[in-house]
Amino acid sequence: MATVRTLLAWIFGGALLGLLVASLIAPKYLGWYNAPGLGQALCDCVKMTDEITAKLLALQVEGAAGGAVLFLIAGIVLEVRRRKKQPPASTAMA
Repeated sequence: MATVRTLLAWIFGGALLGLLVASLIAPKYLGWYNAPGLGQALCDCVKMTDEITAKLLALQVEGAAGGAVLFLIAGIVLEVRRRKKQPPASTAMA
């Protein structure tokens, strides 16, 4: 049960870190991605804002999922290493 709790902590930590990184990077990426090629654009700004916001939310979810997966892998690797270093428990026979 302790291993499951440890791995869940790693997953949630990774998800939060992925969300934070995506939140910091995504706005600049979206500005670049949606910039018009010629410098001018005649567009429906409400529709574009809705699409950009939806894309930002999708990138945040992807960042959280990616962070969760990466930290799950890191948690598994560290847990396996920790268990290998521990000597086996010896039982005393009475």
